[in-house]
Amino acid sequence: MSRKAQIGPTATWVVATLIIIIVLFIFLAISAVMSKSKAIKTAEVKTDLGENSEQLSMKTNLAEQLTENKNKAAVDKILGEQNG
Repeated sequence: MSRKAQIGPTATWVVATLIIIIVLFIFLAISAVMSKSKAIKTAEVKTDLGENSEQLSMKTNLAEQLTENKNKAAVDKILGEQNG
């Protein structure tokens, strides 16, 4: 078998692989830059529900039931801070 016949396809695959890797690195770099500029901080998140909202109390009660009241004090503290 001739080695010349194998050089062409091998070179093509090497170049194609390098192009794919370069495109992936560019995509990851752009994603990293965008994630830094669009970061959401928990301190910026506010609820528009009042303290006596029925929807808020239903969600709170459901969360407490699902966690078997393990974090009730922490949940109440967070809700108190967010609602004022």
